[in-house]
Amino acid sequence: MPVDAIHDLLTDRPRAVDSPFELAARRIMANWLETSCVAATADDLRLATDFLKRVGVTIEHLPGCEVRLVSGGGEGAIMSRAAAVMTAIRHLVTLRMPRPIARAA
Repeated sequence: MPVDAIHDLLTDRPRAVDSPFELAARRIMANWLETSCVAATADDLRLATDFLKRVGVTIEHLPGCEVRLVSGGGEGAIMSRAAAVMTAIRHLVTLRMPRPIARAA
Protein backbone atom coordinates (compact mmCIF):
# COMPACT_ATOMS: atom_id res chain seq x y z
CA MET A 1 0.00 0.00 0.00
CA PRO A 2 1.52 3.39 -0.98
CA VAL A 3 2.38 5.77 1.81
CA ASP A 4 2.63 9.53 1.36
CA ALA A 5 5.99 10.85 2.45
CA ILE A 6 7.71 14.20 2.24
CA HIS A 7 11.50 14.36 2.17
CA ASP A 8 13.36 17.63 2.50
CA LEU A 9 16.26 17.06 0.12
CA LEU A 10 17.77 20.44 0.89
CA THR A 11 18.41 19.74 4.57
CA ASP A 12 18.63 15.94 4.44
CA ARG A 13 20.65 15.33 1.28
CA PRO A 14 20.91 11.81 -0.15
CA ARG A 15 24.22 10.03 0.31
CA ALA A 16 26.53 10.19 -2.70
CA VAL A 17 26.99 7.02 -4.73
CA ASP A 18 30.63 5.91 -4.69
CA SER A 19 30.39 2.99 -7.10
CA PRO A 20 28.14 2.01 -10.02
CA PHE A 21 27.69 -1.31 -8.22
CA GLU A 22 25.64 0.50 -5.55
CA LEU A 23 22.96 1.27 -8.14
CA ALA A 24 23.07 -2.27 -9.52
CA ALA A 25 22.82 -3.69 -5.99
CA ARG A 26 19.56 -1.82 -5.43
CA ARG A 27 18.12 -3.28 -8.64
CA ILE A 28 19.40 -6.80 -7.84
CA MET A 29 17.88 -6.69 -4.34
CA ALA A 30 14.54 -5.38 -5.62
CA ASN A 31 14.45 -8.19 -8.19
CA TRP A 32 15.38 -10.73 -5.51
CA LEU A 33 12.56 -9.57 -3.24
CA GLU A 34 10.09 -9.68 -6.12
CA THR A 35 11.09 -13.06 -7.57
CA SER A 36 12.78 -14.85 -4.62
CA CYS A 37 15.66 -15.59 -6.99
CA VAL A 38 19.02 -13.88 -7.37
CA ALA A 39 19.92 -13.41 -11.01
CA ALA A 40 23.40 -12.12 -11.83
CA THR A 41 24.04 -10.91 -15.35
CA ALA A 42 27.50 -10.60 -16.84
CA ASP A 43 27.31 -6.84 -16.25
CA ASP A 44 26.31 -7.38 -12.61
CA LEU A 45 29.34 -9.64 -12.14
CA ARG A 46 31.62 -7.09 -13.83
CA LEU A 47 30.37 -4.32 -11.52
CA ALA A 48 30.71 -6.60 -8.49
CA THR A 49 34.26 -7.51 -9.57
CA ASP A 50 35.23 -3.83 -9.79
CA PHE A 51 33.64 -3.08 -6.42
CA LEU A 52 35.23 -6.06 -4.64
CA LYS A 53 38.65 -5.14 -6.04
CA ARG A 54 38.34 -1.84 -4.12
CA VAL A 55 37.88 -3.74 -0.84
CA GLY A 56 40.75 -6.17 -1.50
CA VAL A 57 38.89 -9.17 -2.94
CA THR A 58 39.58 -10.43 -6.45
CA ILE A 59 37.33 -12.60 -8.60
CA GLU A 60 38.85 -15.24 -10.86
CA HIS A 61 36.55 -16.61 -13.55
CA LEU A 62 36.39 -20.40 -13.76
CA PRO A 63 34.99 -22.62 -16.50
CA GLY A 64 31.22 -22.92 -16.36
CA CYS A 65 29.21 -20.67 -14.09
CA GLU A 66 31.56 -20.52 -11.12
CA VAL A 67 34.11 -18.01 -9.88
CA ARG A 68 36.79 -18.02 -7.21
CA LEU A 69 36.89 -15.15 -4.74
CA VAL A 70 40.34 -14.53 -3.26
CA SER A 71 40.82 -12.24 -0.27
CA GLY A 72 43.83 -10.03 0.28
CA GLY A 73 45.19 -12.68 2.66
CA GLY A 74 45.14 -15.30 -0.09
CA GLU A 75 42.12 -17.24 1.18
CA GLY A 76 39.81 -18.36 -1.61
CA ALA A 77 36.30 -19.70 -2.06
CA ILE A 78 34.62 -21.13 -5.14
CA MET A 79 31.00 -20.12 -5.67
CA SER A 80 28.38 -19.35 -8.29
CA ARG A 81 28.34 -15.99 -10.02
CA ALA A 82 25.11 -15.08 -8.23
CA ALA A 83 26.72 -15.91 -4.86
CA ALA A 84 29.69 -13.70 -5.78
CA VAL A 85 27.34 -10.80 -6.52
CA MET A 86 25.58 -11.38 -3.18
CA THR A 87 28.98 -11.38 -1.45
CA ALA A 88 29.67 -7.98 -3.01
CA ILE A 89 26.29 -6.74 -1.74
CA ARG A 90 27.16 -7.96 1.77
CA HIS A 91 30.47 -6.06 1.59
CA LEU A 92 28.60 -2.97 0.41
CA VAL A 93 26.23 -3.16 3.36
CA THR A 94 29.04 -3.52 5.90
CA LEU A 95 30.83 -0.51 4.40
CA ARG A 96 27.70 1.60 4.77
CA MET A 97 26.87 0.57 8.35
CA PRO A 98 27.52 3.26 10.95
CA ARG A 99 30.66 2.61 12.98
CA PRO A 100 30.10 2.05 16.71
CA ILE A 101 31.45 4.75 18.98
CA ALA A 102 34.35 3.51 21.11
CA ARG A 103 33.67 3.86 24.82
CA ALA A 104 36.38 4.72 27.30
CA ALA A 105 37.09 1.96 29.82
